[in-house]
Amino acid sequence: MKIIKASTENNFKKLNIFFWEMWKKEFNLELENQIDIYKRCDIFFIKEYEIIISAIIYSTYENRNNIWRFGTLEKYRWKWYGSELLKYVLNTYSWNFHLLSDEHQVNYYEKFWFIDTWEKRKVWNTYWINMILEK
Repeated sequence: MKIIKASTENNFKKLNIFFWEMWKKEFNLELENQIDIYKRCDIFFIKEYEIIISAIIYSTYENRNNIWRFGTLEKYRWKWYGSELLKYVLNTYSWNFHLLSDEHQVNYYEKFWFIDTWEKRKVWNTYWINMILEK
């Protein structure tokens, strides 16, 4: 498994489609060009046979370190690709993190020592839980 940092226009285009494909049905999303936003972030991904199977976006916003998009293709979710990617980012950036978790994924992030702040935010048409990790 090789973790790659996005750096080319082609990487950003593929990631734009990857994240849209990941959530288009669940949130009824239209494809938007997020490439310029992605270029201002650190994005790491894993691919298999030229297909992105897991990706994570890290950025600093309002003096907070955020993991603001993270996903793994469904058929790869129980093969630890996403977990390895998350551990890589947490080890690369050794400071406090914030992320928004789907209500059903809180237990997953608690395994990585994220703590539920009990603050809910509405994103698209569902509620997400604000979680923090303090090192």
